[in-house]
Amino acid sequence: MATDKVFLWVNKDSTDVDLKPSDPFSITSHVSRNHRKWLKTQRQKKLDATRPRYLVHTTFSEFHPPDPKQSPFQSPNVRWESGNDHVPGRAASEPDRTIGAKDTSCQKRETQNADLPGTKQVFKHEYANRDGSVDLCPTSVTLGAVHRYKGNSDPFGACVLPLTPERSQALKSALRCFVFAAWPEDAKSVFRARLGDKGSHIDLSHAISSDAELNAILASGYYAQNVLDPGAGREALSHRLRSIELLRQRLQEALPLANLLTLMRLLISLDFNSGDFESARVHLRGIRSLCQHDHQLESNLREVVRNSDVWIAMALLSKPDIDPAQHDPGPPAQQKWYSTLPAAQRARFKWSQLPVVVATVLGVELNRLLSAAKTVMYGKDAITLPGNEQTRSRMVFWTSRRGSATTGGLMTQYALEMDLSESIPCDPDAQPYHHLRAAASLVVILFMNIHWMDMAINYDFSRTFTAIEPLLRKCSSHASPTDMALTQTLLWLTFLCAVGDDIFAARGSLSFSGWAAREFPRLCKILGVAGFTATRQLLAEIAYRDSIMDEFLEALLDRDAEHATIRGPILDFGRWRVILNHYVDG
Repeated sequence: MATDKVFLWVNKDSTDVDLKPSDPFSITSHVSRNHRKWLKTQRQKKLDATRPRYLVHTTFSEFHPPDPKQSPFQSPNVRWESGNDHVPGRAASEPDRTIGAKDTSCQKRETQNADLPGTKQVFKHEYANRDGSVDLCPTSVTLGAVHRYKGNSDPFGACVLPLTPERSQALKSALRCFVFAAWPEDAKSVFRARLGDKGSHIDLSHAISSDAELNAILASGYYAQNVLDPGAGREALSHRLRSIELLRQRLQEALPLANLLTLMRLLISLDFNSGDFESARVHLRGIRSLCQHDHQLESNLREVVRNSDVWIAMALLSKPDIDPAQHDPGPPAQQKWYSTLPAAQRARFKWSQLPVVVATVLGVELNRLLSAAKTVMYGKDAITLPGNEQTRSRMVFWTSRRGSATTGGLMTQYALEMDLSESIPCDPDAQPYHHLRAAASLVVILFMNIHWMDMAINYDFSRTFTAIEPLLRKCSSHASPTDMALTQTLLWLTFLCAVGDDIFAARGSLSFSGWAAREFPRLCKILGVAGFTATRQLLAEIAYRDSIMDEFLEALLDRDAEHATIRGPILDFGRWRVILNHYVDG
């Protein structure tokens, strides 16, 4: 219908009222842009009504119950902001730990604290959905890195790491991964602790609020799944590289050291579990450097550094970076708990001295370390016996530290003997003794932990074990009736090597060699010893465990008597599990 009225376009003024060719496109673009925004809003509302919601605290509440001393200001329903980003009742560097939690006393707290100076109140309705839940987006609320899954529907408001079902399963798998512990809470944490146990001293609610720590935890979970699903290795590598990148960024930002230590602990354990021992040592040296610059760090962190250093040295067959003598608590007689033990238990810690000829071959230091290994071995037995809880707890601490220091000393001795054997001006007559003492250093570690070889929390000694047999082969040709000291020591080392070969081959960790099982009868003939009783007595002069070795020794001697060819493990793993599975968690 024609009209005489004059219409003014929205982008016109009194000086420019004529219609231009480009004006229709401008107004169409304006309308379509608003229409697209409206369509996106409607589509988002439909997704909000159907998408699942994941709450982080429902996953980990069983491991970390709420702290009764938690500040009342830590609630997703109300947030306090100030110029220095300090929340009353919580340290400035501590992130909000109440992801997805609901506070029924929110209004009361808002009324009580609304008059605090220098603060701004943010109510939940500013970020609430239509059902009243708070939208956990890091661009609007200062919360953790894990949020409810949004998929790809809203790329502009995507959170740091959406908690997809796959990542949720990876987090559950990560709880079963092991980390290096400082002060074990109980007997089952003497070696390492699971990430989900309190003995790990890692606050999961704190860790998952950090994107770097969360990536490290997810990488651990994917590495655990990689055993059954090889495709998970790619995800593990991706999260691991991301956590390392974030660590570098935080180091450049000069953040407080306490904010980086948990992340570096997770990375060390992750590298160790995945077999990247060189990277584990690099991260360990980084933590050690931080500890040297900050003397106010907790003592348990220094214990973690020492324990990790020893385990990494075993894996790399190298000398530990830290002198083991610095953290050796000393023999049992110097401990307070020793006097509280019954006389029968105290007597078990007193071992007879080695034969003079054997002590001469091993040397003073190895003789001392072998005696220390015997006390640690019985200490691990004693902590499973019923008794006073306080005494038992002290024995657990002592066993952990003493075992770590003894292992570090043995690895130091191994590295020293290997350097002497490979040096250019090396006496050919002395070289077999260097090889013998280097092998003895590793065999003593095997003997000290042989009762717990099938435990998942213990170190998988199969990697280190492969270095023993080549050393024994080099000095086995020097065994003769004229050198009884060397031959008797070599007999004991060969027998322990046969035990380890049988256990690891039966378990499937290594392929069966059988060399030590075939070499042992030959050495017995050189020494002129025959029969179970005489052989057992000769081995017991150095070190012997009746409950573990009697059945294997008898089976080994019977095999030789029947002239049977040894092509596989003498005892199957089911039988080894019965022999070794005496350890009681507690």
